[in-house]
Amino acid sequence: PINKTHAARILENPFYYGEMAVKGKLYKHRYEPLIERWLSDKCRAVSEGRTSTKFMSKGKQYIFKGLIHCAHCGCMVTSDRKKNKYTYLCCNRYKGNCDSVRVREEKVLEQLNELFDHLRIPDKALVSLTAQIKESFEYDQKYYQSKMELVKKDYDCIERRIKTMYEDRLDGRITTEEYDKRVTEYKTKQAELNHRLQSYAQTDKSFPTTVEAVLNLVSQADKLFESSKVDEKRQLINFLLSNLLLEGQKLHYTLKKPFDVIAECGKKKDWRPRGDSNTRSWLRRPVLYPLSYGDTL
Repeated sequence: PINKTHAARILENPFYYGEMAVKGKLYKHRYEPLIERWLSDKCRAVSEGRTSTKFMSKGKQYIFKGLIHCAHCGCMVTSDRKKNKYTYLCCNRYKGNCDSVRVREEKVLEQLNELFDHLRIPDKALVSLTAQIKESFEYDQKYYQSKMELVKKDYDCIERRIKTMYEDRLDGRITTEEYDKRVTEYKTKQAELNHRLQSYAQTDKSFPTTVEAVLNLVSQADKLFESSKVDEKRQLINFLLSNLLLEGQKLHYTLKKPFDVIAECGKKKDWRPRGDSNTRSWLRRPVLYPLSYGDTL
């Protein structure tokens, strides 16, 4: 049987996406790759991003279990059911005495409902944002195309240099050792350029549709949260928020991007149909990698 360590070595082996390691350096080999480089990078990113904190899910499921820390001492906030009717949140006091107080779960949920209300996007603004996303995506596609053409020129230039050096070696103008050294350097550069080409080519064509769906989802977050099961509520909270802290009865959190901008617009009721520089800044997609690479938009 393959153990975890062996499986990890297999996933980290560059040979499967077209490169082999020789004396600490990577060189492109002649065998057909089994996977793409971007997929290998994504697997590594997922592996490195694994959290070491694990929770045993026994008995009743709670919405905020393992999601909130105490603002006073930094310990985990736990949930407790009383009289089989009321759910309370309280610091587990792992580090000793703490000044925190017990809070009814409903008090925290009210604050989330207020946030969800700010995330609601008016229909007219949603249509305008969707149009801007498509416009931005078309601009980026042109940008990628121009970058690919430049990279291809660099790749072809290196290929011509290698051929010229080969003729120089045959004619004795350079030594075999010098030829091998330069070819190795050029091949390494070509491998890097080829990786960049693959990265540009992997742009997700479904990006506008995906973002439109996410905006619609966030705009209906209050309804979705109310009608969801406990584990789905937890997923929605993780999707939107990070750094949750409970201070007294007040829930502090950080809204992930671009939802922080949406909430700010919702608070001010300042939805600009044509969009300003602030709005456009978060509409732009990440450069080089497809949407699936990011844990946020």
